[in-house]
Amino acid sequence: FAFQIIELKVALHCPGCQRRVLAALCELRGVEKVDTDMEKQRVVVTGHVDPDSLLRKIAKTKKR
Repeated sequence: FAFQIIELKVALHCPGCQRRVLAALCELRGVEKVDTDMEKQRVVVTGHVDPDSLLRKIAKTKKR
């Protein structure tokens, strides 16, 4: 995959949610950097990664 900067809107209610999403995204192959912003409910992922795999991973992580 080409190098990309992907910005996603994710419901981050607490520091625990933020930590789980951050850990899950860092596991993915090709991810170089993950930035989370709880105030703006935003996650920015940088690297050689497939956007669809990011969405699947976040959906699986956020599922209760």
